[in-house]
Amino acid sequence: MTLLIDDSITHWDDNRLIQALAALPTWRREEALRYHHTSGRVQCAASYLLLCRALREDYGIEEQPLFQRAEHGKPTLLLAPTTQLPHPLHFNMSHCRHAVAVVVSEQPVGIDIEMRGRYRESLAEYVCSESELQQFASASGSDERDALFTRLWTQKEATAKLLGCGLSDRNHIKDILRLTPVLLDTREEAEYVCTVATMRAT
Repeated sequence: MTLLIDDSITHWDDNRLIQALAALPTWRREEALRYHHTSGRVQCAASYLLLCRALREDYGIEEQPLFQRAEHGKPTLLLAPTTQLPHPLHFNMSHCRHAVAVVVSEQPVGIDIEMRGRYRESLAEYVCSESELQQFASASGSDERDALFTRLWTQKEATAKLLGCGLSDRNHIKDILRLTPVLLDTREEAEYVCTVATMRAT
């Protein structure tokens, strides 16, 4: 499995964005330009280029990849028929204001990256189970509560993306970590938290 995170995107200037857009295939450039704000265009361009880098460096794939999306947005790689790989490849992408993240694997995978500072009591009550809410109640302060919530949010989002089910079902998302045999790799940085989810072998 390959995990790449680019947390330099806040330093992109207009010239860097122009260069990145020029390096994209037409369909992805059009996707990026649909964003009204520069930050969205940067994230769209940077995540695709990070995927290209992962495929090139670890799998020897030089072509610019195409992908199609399932009902809830989970992408599937579409590689050229001439591409010879021993196993199918799966990937997932995520972005936030400070970073973009890409994971490529020979097994189904999901990823989520989020800025810190996401905790809201109403949001926690919407997406967290009773046992998870109890953890917030016992947190020593707002920083610990926010760190816990951001960690849980990325774990739930990454698991939902792994399953390709989205976060629209409130009851499902509350218990998704308890009900899904999932392996979670969570990495915490000063500005963001990133989780990769894969299925646990049964």
